[in-house]
Amino acid sequence: MTPLQERRLLLNIARNQMASLGVHGYYDWLNQLDDDLYDQFHGAASDPALTLRPKQEMPEGDWYIWMLRTGRGFGKNHAASCAINQLVEFEFPGKQGLIVGATFKDVRSTIFEGPSGLKNTARPGMEPILSEHHAEIRWPNGSKAAIRTGYNPQDIRGLSVPWAYADELIKWPKGQVSFDNIAMCVREGERPRIILTSTPLRGAEWLKRIEAREDCHVTTGSSRENVNLPDAFFTGQGQLESKKYAEEADGEWVTENGALWSRSQLDEVTVLNNRVPDLSFLETCERRQISIDPSQGKRDLAGMSLQAVKDRTYWVMGDLTPDKTMKISDWTAHLRKQVKRYLKPGDTILVETNGFAGIDETLQREFPDMHVIGKFHTGKDSQKVARAERAQMLYQNGKVRHFNPFPQLERQMMEFYDVVDSSTESPDRADALITGLNWLEELPPPTIAVLNLGLQGGFAF
Repeated sequence: MTPLQERRLLLNIARNQMASLGVHGYYDWLNQLDDDLYDQFHGAASDPALTLRPKQEMPEGDWYIWMLRTGRGFGKNHAASCAINQLVEFEFPGKQGLIVGATFKDVRSTIFEGPSGLKNTARPGMEPILSEHHAEIRWPNGSKAAIRTGYNPQDIRGLSVPWAYADELIKWPKGQVSFDNIAMCVREGERPRIILTSTPLRGAEWLKRIEAREDCHVTTGSSRENVNLPDAFFTGQGQLESKKYAEEADGEWVTENGALWSRSQLDEVTVLNNRVPDLSFLETCERRQISIDPSQGKRDLAGMSLQAVKDRTYWVMGDLTPDKTMKISDWTAHLRKQVKRYLKPGDTILVETNGFAGIDETLQREFPDMHVIGKFHTGKDSQKVARAERAQMLYQNGKVRHFNPFPQLERQMMEFYDVVDSSTESPDRADALITGLNWLEELPPPTIAVLNLGLQGGFAF
């Protein structure tokens, strides 16, 4: 029996005794033991791992990956932290491991200092310390863990360790690349271990492929399994719409194949066998615009999406993206043809300016009759995934229709998370669509002037 197995057996006996005897009865029982057993079981009573539920305990067996994919409040961080504290003390004493959070702030505030973090789930005498200067966590027995972040996947490379802990992979912008680098690092010892935690806020296909691995043990669970949560928490959860509840509370993947947009959703919003010519339909719309995700002409395309507004519905009228990479001068020439065909003087050209300073001014000179708007994404909106999820809510709320099927665009929408994580493809078509739809949602509704009829003031609808 290994030291870790002995520790877990000790905790299980203590847990069963406390459950059957109660707290006071447990300590009466301790007084009947010899000194050595008394010390062991008295120490077990103060170990935070004693409070673990069966599903929170680290699984037995030869797994390489333990995935905790659960609803909020289940206790996955408590489970993972207890498991790491046990590994560094009993399985890999004195060894270096790897801890990865979305950001260093997440590592400090959640993984290390949080109520269920490593510091608060360590047994007395084994509390770790955080060295921000060296970007590592250290335990009293000489064990330590290098800290890396999911926002810098390349920094994860180069280590060789027996264990790793990665928290909330779903929040990382390059999750698949980061995980692949973690897996390349965890290769020391006879039984290296990777512990992953995640709430399925969005169903990334790459994360489901990890769960499907033969060497991955998956633990799932609902928020309701934690009897310590207050009733008010569940009242608030009950107000969530069904898909959000399945993700947040039940820890379940939602939508087909875990996609942000599903095939059935896109089929539902698409007008099939449309006999109205697109130009004729555009004539009846209140607003028309071409949204552009610009390109330098390297590996990505210049995404272009034709959109319109009619009766408060956002219409995706066309995917105008060129089918090959182009320099700015070439895709501008391509855009010129699309503007001539679809837009009228005073219509809008919306162009993302992140990484393309001055591109809006260039296009304004090129198209003086158009209203050219440069869109610079800042803060949370600078993240592709955050913008995509905002646009997806417009679909869920029934605000968007597709004038025709657009196969290449729809593929990027359905595979959005994987495309974002890809090192060989950019979601250029989807980015242009997303930026345009979010812009339309931000605009105030058009006002209709009404005759004053001699009254003071006016009216707007």
